[in-house]
Amino acid sequence: MFPKKETRRINARTGMQRHGILLFLGLGLLLAGLFSYDQFQENKSFPDLAPIAHVDQVSLFPPGKESSCQWVVYYFHRTVRCPTCLKIEMLTSQTVQEHFSDFLQEGILEWHVINMEEPRYQHFVNDFQLTAPSVILAKIQNGQTIQWETVEEVWNYAETPALFSDFLKEKIEKYFTPNSYRE
Repeated sequence: MFPKKETRRINARTGMQRHGILLFLGLGLLLAGLFSYDQFQENKSFPDLAPIAHVDQVSLFPPGKESSCQWVVYYFHRTVRCPTCLKIEMLTSQTVQEHFSDFLQEGILEWHVINMEEPRYQHFVNDFQLTAPSVILAKIQNGQTIQWETVEEVWNYAETPALFSDFLKEKIEKYFTPNSYRE
């Protein structure tokens, strides 16, 4: 009726071997995932896109002085980011730098990448009602944000860089009307 004691021991050993193999495979997949994520963090996955300056590397405003620019393009992200988030950041950076470099150099337009999970940037989460990584277009007047818009559609174009660039360029041009650049 009951299997012999020896048969039960063999079945237990086989079960432990299966668990050991599954554990080994699981660790292998975890290490492969970490290696892959590390490559995305170093921007190796998108070698054709220009590197960007993070807000930690460039201060938002000089000490004691508010920004003199009137327009800001922000990309807000979390600490841990997926490949699509990284791609949106790089495509946004490329689009802003390629199509609006004159305005960047004149200081009329600013481009900032901000980790919204850092405590010092928490006010942006409330100010812009952030719930996910986002591209934000903001109008600044006398050092205060007076108008802003979340560009949610960038997620739809993340896998097609040319369409992404065309869409975002048009969106920025419409939002930041040429007549109001030098008010």
